[in-house]
Amino acid sequence: MANQSAFPRLSEEQIESLVARLQAGEYLDEYLRPLLFRQAKEYELNYAAKTPRSRVLADTMAVPLQRLKEFGSPGDGWTNKLVFGDNLQVLKTLLEMKSRGELLNADGTEGIRLCYLDPPFATLREFRGSRNQRAYRDKIEGAAFIEFLRKRLVLVHELLADDGMLWLHLDTRKSHYMKVVLDEIFGEHNFRNEVAWKRTSAHSDAAVMGAVHETLLLYSKTANMIWNEQFVPYEEWYVEQYYRYEDEDGRRFMSDNLSAAGLQGGGYDYVWKGHRRVWRLPESSMQRLHDEGRIFYTRNGMARYKRFLDEAKGQPLGDLWNDVLPIVSWSDEREDYPTQKPTALLTRIVEASSGPGDLVLDCFAGSGTTPLVAETAGRRWVAVDCGKLSVYITQRRLLALGAQEGGEKAAFELCAAGLYDNDLVETLPFEGFRDFCLELFGCRAGAHTIDGIQMAGTRKGGPVHFFPFKETEAEMGREYLASLAGRLNGKVSGEFYVVAPVTACDPGLFEDVVVLGKITFFLLRVPYSVIEALHGRQFKLLDQPFSAEMVNDPMDTFGFDFVQPPEVEVNYRRTRTDFTGTIKAFMRGGLDPDEFRGLKKAGKLDLAMVLVDRDYDGTVFKVSDHFFGDELENDKWKFALPLAECGERVLIIYMDTHGNEFRETIEPASIEAPAKQARKGKSSKAKARASR
Repeated sequence: MANQSAFPRLSEEQIESLVARLQAGEYLDEYLRPLLFRQAKEYELNYAAKTPRSRVLADTMAVPLQRLKEFGSPGDGWTNKLVFGDNLQVLKTLLEMKSRGELLNADGTEGIRLCYLDPPFATLREFRGSRNQRAYRDKIEGAAFIEFLRKRLVLVHELLADDGMLWLHLDTRKSHYMKVVLDEIFGEHNFRNEVAWKRTSAHSDAAVMGAVHETLLLYSKTANMIWNEQFVPYEEWYVEQYYRYEDEDGRRFMSDNLSAAGLQGGGYDYVWKGHRRVWRLPESSMQRLHDEGRIFYTRNGMARYKRFLDEAKGQPLGDLWNDVLPIVSWSDEREDYPTQKPTALLTRIVEASSGPGDLVLDCFAGSGTTPLVAETAGRRWVAVDCGKLSVYITQRRLLALGAQEGGEKAAFELCAAGLYDNDLVETLPFEGFRDFCLELFGCRAGAHTIDGIQMAGTRKGGPVHFFPFKETEAEMGREYLASLAGRLNGKVSGEFYVVAPVTACDPGLFEDVVVLGKITFFLLRVPYSVIEALHGRQFKLLDQPFSAEMVNDPMDTFGFDFVQPPEVEVNYRRTRTDFTGTIKAFMRGGLDPDEFRGLKKAGKLDLAMVLVDRDYDGTVFKVSDHFFGDELENDKWKFALPLAECGERVLIIYMDTHGNEFRETIEPASIEAPAKQARKGKSSKAKARASR
């Protein structure tokens, strides 16, 4: 058979020969395979629907970060960020921030110095009950899960600083696949460690060995990486074997050569005694070591150096971690959040791979352990999660940090990415509104004029114009578009984008696309949800879990939406011991009333969860209790709070499956006394205020 190297390319004659053989139904020689088909790279994992790296970077949609609230005073030119939203889109936004020089470490270098990812493990638990009738989420498994995670790792690689590090936390079912994926993205030469964290000793399946550890894969972006060596206490057997001596004060020490004392130079030398080399010190040095209690004489009279146990740093950290306990039911730091990781684990990671002022990223924030540790350690940080329960628990832990440590409160901003509060958008100054919308609609900023008409940028080559709603009482309608078309006649053809808030638009203008002459006007109204055509694919929005088991389900989303407050009808009661709420009906945000009438259980299957602040201070929501939708369904749509633990005001959030919120503040003392409540409880039905 001919050698492959003899055919660096196919000639015209070979192509004609191949066509003839194919038409004749003949088999082709095996050596032709690499000449006819793209070959996998070394360490490349191939599977269905794998997106080329270039397409991941180009096609991922960035969404602007909308600041909802700011806590504390940053004071150093950077504000830590807690973000609610889809992490893939947020990663693309952070990448754009990096390109603009806005993602900076304290030393002025660009990019993330440490990224810790603790993604969902794609366990594919099955959920039973009436809620299975509604497909809130698509389950992600197999190749789809690998691609879900790979896309995020591609963006993380771009986000990392040149000396940045990635820690990927997985279980044993996916780590072998992701090791190959990471070798492809980062290069095998940048693989540093595979750490086994023994998280439990529990074992309930007699058919297999106990799965008692999880895996941490550690990669650097380049050979120039940050690594602060960590030490752990010596194991008992090591101490007994090596630190087997005690001095008169009871201090344990090991006997070492005088050379280990670090006394080279200054007349320090050695003499030979038989076949042994014996170190000899100047008399002054020996006297000083004697005075310090550092000299130990063996039974043969040989001087040795005392190395004390209480001065040792410990054993250099290895890749088997069995000294960090997991979160269990009796843990002091337990937050009642699935998959919560201990602070000791993240402290070790943060200290090993970053320094003060370095940027730390966690885009599967969960219970918020990473930003909590980063804040305590003086790092800058960005934490992202698509679950509002995660965001609220993280917010509460950060706000409590100052009181716990006796220091200043954490400084950070709470942001939304993908689900926006339109009231906040419309109250922005015009420049802020313009910048927000340019990013939201995927436009390229760049002020210019066409025949005296101001343009803010371009989208796919077409001009982007903002209706001057701050300067006029007129509405953006057909008359305004006709005026634009007349002034632009002959100077613009094809696509032209006009941005305006809905409140400034003519309500009689129903079209989203208006063709006038050679100009096709695309109307981008804010809030504006029906714009899939602009992005070439249908939007798939975030879902909120309605059970504890679904909290860490992997989700792939695309696009954005604006807050559409739900409506709720609930009866509140006060007994001698409890304050209770019974949900009678729930209409999710944006639902047509005609649709609502056809829903089962009065729409309550669209209720994802109820969150409570038992002692609301009137400014910041601090979640104290949460009730998932499946719990409420099992308890006949009722929740109860101990009356003695409720403050003057209780803030209750009713959240639908897309994260829209109805908020209500209740004063339990104002609820009718138990004796007067035998027949009827207080009823509350209201439309929600915008989510904060």
